Amino acid sequence: MLNFDNTQLAQLFRETDHQAMSVTLIICPQEGVYLEFRRLDLGRLFPRLTRIYPAGFRGGSTDPGVLAEMHFGDGYSAHALDMGGAEFFSELGSEERVVVSGTREAFRLLRGPVHWLSVAKLRQFTGRLDRMRVVHFPACYDNGERARWYVSASNLIEEAAFIGCKRARYSDELDFSHARNALEKLVKTLKTDGSVLTVV
Repeated sequence: MLNFDNTQLAQLFRETDHQAMSVTLIICPQEGVYLEFRRLDLGRLFPRLTRIYPAGFRGGSTDPGVLAEMHFGDGYSAHALDMGGAEFFSELGSEERVVVSGTREAFRLLRGPVHWLSVAKLRQFTGRLDRMRVVHFPACYDNGERARWYVSASNLIEEAAFIGCKRARYSDELDFSHARNALEKLVKTLKTDGSVLTVV
């Protein structure tokens, strides 16, 4: 999961003809990971390209070449991202996040408001992430059950991307991050049909 700087995105979204913009996730061993926005301005023959690098992400480094920890693999690749329409690029509020979510080749660009939780609610959410991994997954007895679990777990991970807690202690944030990372790793071992890619 990659998080991006709202200030850079907000400026880009304000200055752009949204109908003429598309975005691609670039994964490059030499230059790292970034979003490439393509804009074809009126009267221009070639598109203008704008790169925006992640402000931070869990489980890795923004240093070029450090890709294995992000589970993106090696080598160069480009992934066109579906935003669901030009309205995605409307002005960005300070209480919104833009994240890249996905498993293996299926990356999506998501935008949504931050849901601020109390410390107690953050701990409850951490418990939900842990239960999904250590209780619900072991209870799956066939590919069909695992496929349904895959959808539920993916939805929970996506929900977690927009969770925040202003009063959380470092230990609470660490527990939340570890629970989310552990669930993501488990999800990455499955195909969408519930079959297992690697031994858990």
